[in-house]
Amino acid sequence: MFTMIDGPTEPVQYVQSGADKPRGERAMTEEQQQCGVNVVFDLIGSKWKPTILWRLAEGDRRFAELRRAIGGISEKVLADQLRELARDGLITRTAGEGFPLRVDYRLTDQGVELNELLDPLAAWGDRIAAASH
Repeated sequence: MFTMIDGPTEPVQYVQSGADKPRGERAMTEEQQQCGVNVVFDLIGSKWKPTILWRLAEGDRRFAELRRAIGGISEKVLADQLRELARDGLITRTAGEGFPLRVDYRLTDQGVELNELLDPLAAWGDRIAAASH
């Protein structure tokens, strides 16, 4: 989605909503920033969150299982990303009783829905990656 932004003394410019604005452009209004795609990118716009959602779509996982399944992610980053996904209502964290503490992560209904919406994007990305090789 493109938004028209007119500068105070500059010709009309077209910039993609949510994109980093070049120097000299006025800031977009809050309404312009609330494009639905920007909302999604705010929720999953990190290197690891889509992968975490994808792995949780395979089934509930404990922290260590999730870390092994993802590979290359540090414990701190995984913990931070899981905390943010739970805060945003995309996953749930369930702590069991006993020792050692058993903590399971699973997708919420919203997380399942978002993950299903990401499938066509992943297919598109796979096609683009295959065409560039």
